[in-house]
Amino acid sequence: MAEEPGAKKRGAKRLTEAGIQRISAPAKGRIEIADAIVPGLRFRITDRDKRSWSLIYRIAGASRL
Repeated sequence: MAEEPGAKKRGAKRLTEAGIQRISAPAKGRIEIADAIVPGLRFRITDRDKRSWSLIYRIAGASRL
């Protein structure tokens, strides 16, 4: 899967409701945080404080989003 421009990745951490609420929006761009427990689960937050989830998985070796 191709890197998205402007996305900063952080190391995997356990994504809990309380932890997600404490994450502040970056000054510019977007932050993507991987979950330490569920492979492929990502939490994203943009500089406009828009929050979203994604799950990346593989079918027959091909990555899907």
